[in-house]
This record gives sequence, C-alpha cells and structure tokens, in this order.
Amino acid sequence: MEKFLWSQRQDVGPSARGGHSLAYHAGRETTILFGGSGSGGALGDTWMWDGDFWTQVDDTGPSPRTSAGMAFDGTDIILFGGETPPVGGIPGVASDTWRWDESGWTQLDDTGPVARGMSPLAYHRGRDELTLFGGTTGTAMLRDTWIRSQGAWTQVDDSGPSPRCAHLLAYDAERETIVLFGGASFGSALSDTWEWDGEHWTQVQDIGPGETAHAAFAGAGAGVLLFGGSNALFTEATGLSAGTWQWSAQFWRQLQDMGPSARWGSAATVDEKRSRMVLFGGFTTLQGDPIASDDTWEAPVEVSSPASTLRAIDVGPTTMGSPFGVLTLALDTPLAAASPIEIWVDGARDTTMQQTMPAGSSQGFIAYPLNGRAAGMHVVRVRVAGQTVIADVELVVGPGLGSLTTPIAQVARGAQLAVDLAVDPAPQSRLVYIVALDPFTAAGAFVEFVTLPPLASQYRALLAIPAGARVGTHRLIAFGDVSSARSSSDLLMITVT
Repeated sequence: MEKFLWSQRQDVGPSARGGHSLAYHAGRETTILFGGSGSGGALGDTWMWDGDFWTQVDDTGPSPRTSAGMAFDGTDIILFGGETPPVGGIPGVASDTWRWDESGWTQLDDTGPVARGMSPLAYHRGRDELTLFGGTTGTAMLRDTWIRSQGAWTQVDDSGPSPRCAHLLAYDAERETIVLFGGASFGSALSDTWEWDGEHWTQVQDIGPGETAHAAFAGAGAGVLLFGGSNALFTEATGLSAGTWQWSAQFWRQLQDMGPSARWGSAATVDEKRSRMVLFGGFTTLQGDPIASDDTWEAPVEVSSPASTLRAIDVGPTTMGSPFGVLTLALDTPLAAASPIEIWVDGARDTTMQQTMPAGSSQGFIAYPLNGRAAGMHVVRVRVAGQTVIADVELVVGPGLGSLTTPIAQVARGAQLAVDLAVDPAPQSRLVYIVALDPFTAAGAFVEFVTLPPLASQYRALLAIPAGARVGTHRLIAFGDVSSARSSSDLLMITVT
C-alpha cells in the first residue's frame, strides 16, 4: 500500500467551518458534509465530495447545527442530534434523527436518545447497526450507549466509559469492534481507549495520542485513524494538535505530523472506493472567535472491503408500459444466511414485494412496481445482507412485454409447468427471460431462456420445476428487451405442491 502522506486537494467548496459532520456514502461512492459553524454562526447546508470537486446538494433538511452525529448505516446517511444556536447563553441541543439519500433529507423520528451534542455515531458493519455513546445536554455529560437497528433506537448500556462529550467513535474492521477514544468532561480532555463489541465495553489502552477532544476520527481497513484535536473542551483548551495517529491491533502509533495545520473541530471519513482518508475544515485558533479553515486534505489508507460486494448487472432503460422494473443482482460470494431484499425507489421504500435471497445464493432477480412513474431517471436502491447497490434507471416511452399466464397454476415438484407468453409481434427475434422472484431452491436463481421468433405473438414454454423446490406460492415474471429497453410482464402466481 502507499505510504501515508497528507496532500491538500483544494480550498474551493464549502465555506470555512468547524464542528461539521462528514460521512462516506458507499452506495453513492461520495463523501457527504453537513452543517458546522462558520463566521456567521451555525450552518445547515449539505455538500458532496467526489474526489475532485465539492458540489452543494441541499440547503434544506436538519436545522443549522454543529457537532451532530452522522454515519452511513449500510443504506443511507443517518444524522442524530447536535448543538443548535444558544438560547439564554446555553447551547441548544437536538434529539431528531434524519436520513440523507439521493432525494435529500427526510426526518425519521424524534424519539430515542435524549437531546445532546458532541456525540458521534459509528456503523458496525458486522452487526449492521449504528452505535452512539455519551455526549452533552449542554448542562450535563452523558455515558449511555444506544444502537440504531432496523430503523429504531434502543438503549443497551449505561456503563463503560465515564461521562464525556467530543470523543471519537469509529468502526475497526480489523477487530470488528467500535473504538472510542478520548473526549472531555468538564475540565481537561481524556486519553483512554475503549472497544464496544456490540454488547459490552472494554477498556483496552490508555497510552497513545494523549488527552484529546474535538479530533477527526475515521475507520480504515487496518484499524482507525485520528487527526488533530485539542487538549480540553474548546472553551478551556490551551493547545492544539497536528498529529496523525493510527489504532491497529490494540495499539496506537503516530504516523506523521506533517500535513494539515493544528486544529480542532475538523471532520474525517474514509472514501472506500478510492482508498483515501478525507479531511475537511476545522478551527485553527482557540482564543476569541475561532478562525475556521476551508481546506480539503486526503491521505492514502488501506480499506477493508466487505466479505461480499453487491452489484446490479446489465442496468439499462425500462419501458413505461411495464408494470414492474426488473434488476439482476449478484454477490461476489454466496450468502451465509438468508437475507431479506430491501428496495427503495426514488427514496420511498417498497413494502409490497417482500423478497428474500436464500442462503447459499449469489445471484437473484428483483422486481419493483413502477406505478405509472413518469419518463426520466429514477433511483433504485437495493440492500441485501448489509450491502447496498444503487442503480440509476431511465424510464422511456414504450409498451410492456405482454402477459404471462398458465392454464394450470398448481404444479408438483419435479413436474413441468406450461406457461404462455402473449406479446406484441416484432420483426426480429427476441430473447425473453422467465424468472422466479421467490427462488425454488437455495441452489441459485431460477431462470428460463426463451427465444421468440420474428413476428411471434404467442409462445408456450415448459418450465422444469426442481424436485427439491420449496412447497408453496411462487411469483414468476417475464422480461426482455423492446427497442433496446427492458420491458416486463405482470406477475404470475403459481403453487408448488
């Protein structure tokens, strides 16, 4: 791997600020920045960094705030809480939870952890859940631990690290734990290191970067990385750091002290596609009104890839006359356990299909209702076993494929099922796929290839039902290309006995 060296990328993009939130969206393969505080006070804008340029993507959503917890949860960017503009000299704190996806910000709920700021979030990839610890209400320090899983917050612990805020939290893929470092209570900063395994906190080290709060922290393949910070809460701090440290194999080691200037309140994340740690902004002074920076820095890091990567294959235009869109999914390695398939279209979750990819499978088909959507680009997001893929699908003018029917909707295992295709004639031959959305067996996806001859309007196919097919109801769909765009039939329900 490349040697860890910081390089400044650019200073054109978001305005100078500190206390902002930064997270990498693996589905979109971009870094998302929200909020923070600049010369005019708290900010509420959202920016995207693609590795070359910053682009402002939203200025609506969560109210302006600093020090909000923000992380990618395997599907979307989730933001919780943060400090809002002071009321009566005391910083306000928020308790709302927001999601950012390709359609923008959506408030999810305002129940869960009590309102707080300076409480980071981290995503545990192995357990597919977000973790939150501690923070401050503005008048008190907290030490509670919460997880967010399946769209709900649950408090799981109120022991472990001492009450604190402005600490660092990140996922260590090497040890499959959440790492917490430092932070501050009232007074000086802390220098202890803890691991959360999903059930218990364990203190593992108190030697390393020294007393540190308000630093930038990000998980990489070989542990986690820390940059900068102050030696106390910013109101009491007397010193800033420009050091970069790595936590790996339960030990800290300093990487370098060349790169961004000493600062606190910067934010960092890891761009997994480009194997780069990305850092933006922060405050470079402590006294009076802190001076913020607007520089973007990167450094090469080792990235730990998921055990299997989800991909969408042969994504292309789909006709508006089709009742369903159809995507082919593939995983690099077979699933160890069955997993539900979650689908979002233009940010709205589909709850009608309820499909599952069985254990042992590495390929499958999904269908999602088009519901008369207009022509143009639409975003389809699919999640399987903690992995997310995003497909940009264009809807174009054109008919559906036709009808898929059967004279007898009940068939025994090991027998043949006759299905009839009725389609509009075409001057050329066409390849049509008939697939089972509910796999007959765990051995793999069921697909039958049918070649329609030129000008054919009717075709009967005989499907061989596997002898080991699951007994019960199955959904079949046919799809193929019409004028270079994919078209589909409606669903055919059959019963295997």
